[in-house]
Amino acid sequence: MSEDPGTVRLTRKPTDWTSILQLVLSALIALMLLGAGVAGLANSRAASGNIRLSAQLLSFSSLALALPPAISAVSSAFPVSRSTHARKGPSRWLTLFTGLVSAGLIALGWQLQQKAAPGWPAALLTVLGILMPLLWLLQLGLGRRFGAAVKRQSGLMTFSIAFSLPLILIIELVGLIGLMSVVALLILGKPEISALLQNLAQNLETLAQNPDALMRQLEPLLREPAVIAGAFLLVSVLAPLVEETLKTLGVWLLAGRSLTPAEGYAAGLVSGAGFALAEGLGSTLQSVGLVSAGEWIAIILGRFQASLVHVFVGGLVGWALAKTWRDRKIWRALAVYALVMVLHGLWNGLTLTAIVLPYLRSGLSVEGTYQVIMTLFTAILLIGFVWFSRRVAAEAQPAQVGQNQADLQEA
Repeated sequence: MSEDPGTVRLTRKPTDWTSILQLVLSALIALMLLGAGVAGLANSRAASGNIRLSAQLLSFSSLALALPPAISAVSSAFPVSRSTHARKGPSRWLTLFTGLVSAGLIALGWQLQQKAAPGWPAALLTVLGILMPLLWLLQLGLGRRFGAAVKRQSGLMTFSIAFSLPLILIIELVGLIGLMSVVALLILGKPEISALLQNLAQNLETLAQNPDALMRQLEPLLREPAVIAGAFLLVSVLAPLVEETLKTLGVWLLAGRSLTPAEGYAAGLVSGAGFALAEGLGSTLQSVGLVSAGEWIAIILGRFQASLVHVFVGGLVGWALAKTWRDRKIWRALAVYALVMVLHGLWNGLTLTAIVLPYLRSGLSVEGTYQVIMTLFTAILLIGFVWFSRRVAAEAQPAQVGQNQADLQEA
């Protein structure tokens, strides 16, 4: 029987140079993160208070980030399957189980925060409260494809964590410095701003120990139109542009593999998940010293919302790239890029608006309105995510039936 291009791709030897490279890099990254996590836990014993909690959060975060590269290394060394296609399995039950476990962990963490007991259990539950809902989103989006291509999926997550994210941070830092320079040129000539900065410099040590007093001192600066415009430009334009261009950089490594749209969607999902995991765990330090259950749950739910955005838009980009590589309709990829940047920018812009408005109008409370808007936004996005994931899976079924028949004939 003659082999079609898809069959050739699926029967490559697992010991080619790409597998060896993936094994070596993944093993090194996993060992570094595991070492950092274990060393951090050991060193945290000598600390106390918020310093100890920070060390524990960083340690558990490092251990969680080590999971994708560890799985990538093992799957590269001992491949269990060469197929990247969907398999039969208890997908719905597994997804339901993960969702229930995630809800249980968050409820347990919320109760622990109510008791104002920020020890290592609280740190562990904070990390699990970010990791498990993200795993649930992956299962929801991948469906039967979850775990069907462990090597590829874990490799893409590792690439996103270890390469895409640092590159994104560097570019965003350069953009931030550039914007700050422009804003500084626009406002430093004003006498009131010069006096404000001089006062801050003289009292910086005292103000650093009192965040509320520091924010009150900064209010005139935060009301400057140039500062507000620069913040929105950075958060709603530059950040989405950089992140949505580079977050799925790993998908481009598969450009010559004749990806199906379903495979492209899956690759984009896990690439977005890798970025969301690293970003979410990096934000866990926000919970240091927080004893309010309301504050803690707000952080966890906020990270779930952000993970949904990163995973879904990553999948959309991966799907569009795979479709475009097949039919050469570049307009589709450009349209999807524009859509995901608008979604991401709108999301960031709403959050920044809720932060800025109280400074523009003293006494204005927008928290309730913000929560309602973001809840509706999240609900619409989640419904769209489930619908599109099922649509991609349904479109892939005819091709999957043909591939299964080919596999049986070759066997």
